Amino acid sequence: MGLPSYKQKFAEAVEGALIRNGFPSPGLDILEGLIASPPSVEKGDLSLPVFKILPAGKGPVPFALHLASSLHPDGVFHRFQAMGPYLNAFIDPSAYHSSILMEAEAAPPLPGKEAPLVIVEYASPNTNKPLHAGHLRNIALAESVIRLLQHEGKRVFRTQIINDRGVHICKSMLAYQKWGNGKTPESEKMKSDHFVGRYYVEFSARAEQDPLLEEEAQAMLVKWEQGNPEIRALWKKMNAWAEKGLFETYDKVGATFDENYYESDIYQKGKEAVRQGMEKGLFTTAENGAVIAPLEKKYGLPDKPLLRGDGTTLYFTQDIYLALQRFTDHPEAERIIYVVGSEQEMHFKQLFAILDLLGYPQGKKCYHLGYGLLTLPTGKMSSRQGTVVNADDLIAELEADARAEYAKRSPELAPAEVDRRSRVVAMAALKFFLVKQDAQKELVFIPHESLSFDGPTGPYLLYTLARMRSIQRKTEQQPQKQKAGLLVTEKEKELIALLSKKNEIIASALRHFSPHVLAHYLLEVANTFNTYYHETKIIQENKELESARLALLHSLDAVLEEGLYLLGIEPLDEM
Repeated sequence: MGLPSYKQKFAEAVEGALIRNGFPSPGLDILEGLIASPPSVEKGDLSLPVFKILPAGKGPVPFALHLASSLHPDGVFHRFQAMGPYLNAFIDPSAYHSSILMEAEAAPPLPGKEAPLVIVEYASPNTNKPLHAGHLRNIALAESVIRLLQHEGKRVFRTQIINDRGVHICKSMLAYQKWGNGKTPESEKMKSDHFVGRYYVEFSARAEQDPLLEEEAQAMLVKWEQGNPEIRALWKKMNAWAEKGLFETYDKVGATFDENYYESDIYQKGKEAVRQGMEKGLFTTAENGAVIAPLEKKYGLPDKPLLRGDGTTLYFTQDIYLALQRFTDHPEAERIIYVVGSEQEMHFKQLFAILDLLGYPQGKKCYHLGYGLLTLPTGKMSSRQGTVVNADDLIAELEADARAEYAKRSPELAPAEVDRRSRVVAMAALKFFLVKQDAQKELVFIPHESLSFDGPTGPYLLYTLARMRSIQRKTEQQPQKQKAGLLVTEKEKELIALLSKKNEIIASALRHFSPHVLAHYLLEVANTFNTYYHETKIIQENKELESARLALLHSLDAVLEEGLYLLGIEPLDEM
């Protein structure tokens, strides 16, 4: 039946009592919307704030008492009680508990081909350096949002724009041309994107001593745009190295893409959209010949240059084209979600406004999912100075720390199994740490804290799930949800109340694109279960009670595994 149906039943019971006593009803929808869970299970399962439906001339406390005396057990509710200005209902556990356990284990089917489509753009690296820790926050957030969308029944098209051209790319190319001496990733025994990134750092270091290098990089970009064969060959070689390494990192973290767009393919194509706007009189021309989108008057945003005075495009211009192209490629898409750092908030506000100004309704379908800067205890990271923590290095550090933990805890494990579990634990530590805080806030990443088996971490959730499964393996008794009426201890009722919130929590996490809401719910489930485990004998002489508690355990297992999946985390049967 599920908790929402119990809210409806309670609302119907209250409305019946109001009508029988000659009082007006505000309506079932309003009543149901007012009903919530009390702050603690001993105060009941559902609560109605009577003061919000109070008839004229009535006091909230006496009126709550009057309503309670007008309501009687009905097979769903076994007791109604006034508690100050609240009317609380106690659900019959024999009906309520079993239905909650069944609902907790229910997962929606994967969306079919006819499901609504959402496009999610994320990651979108440059090809002059490897992915860094900030990219990992982007990927973890995007992956969780994608899975939440699929849970709601959406099809998701995963995409990225690979920024493979521009002066920043030419800087690494120029450094390699000058000082690479024909070296390769293979000759240097380096991961290929790290090899390319080394030359970007070297350029920056040398440019501090020789500012003319900046001019050389600009000149190289001009040659690239002119199609110079030598420069294009170097560009293709270094981009191939960079891209190979980037996708190896994607494999480690489970990031996949349905389509990759390349800046080099589209950087000139935004001109057509600008031309259309000029023909419609939507854009203006500045004294220096630059084309400007006037946004201040209509949208309250700063006016935005679209073309330089010499007619060349800006990065922003290609974003206009890319948005329109995606809706052309996927006209059925109901939304594009851009997962990009919060520092780009104004960029996307202007982009969506310009799409609307051009007369494309898709502009209203776009959404910027911003997230705060990720820093380390030592402070901000810088690619130019080489102080960025590379994603691969961070993952390797976490895996090494997990292996060391297994060496202490489980020295009997085979090396291959240690490697497998260490990989899973490391990725759980990383992903959970990256999504457990509100994405809008800056995040200080502390690797060793993320690996704790005891704190609010991914490994702690894996450990709790493995504990649940260990208990289930120790008995041949089968879980029986129909026995769930025997689950009457305060901690059991608290766990069942938590299970009843699963769908509400998942819906809230998606509604606000806030996976941290789900992360904290899973921690609450795990904490409450672990307290219950230490206080309660699950496997015991009373086999009916054992079957009921195993049913509870089975549902907790299902909710924890589903929640971990929605956060992009792989479970372990044994830690």
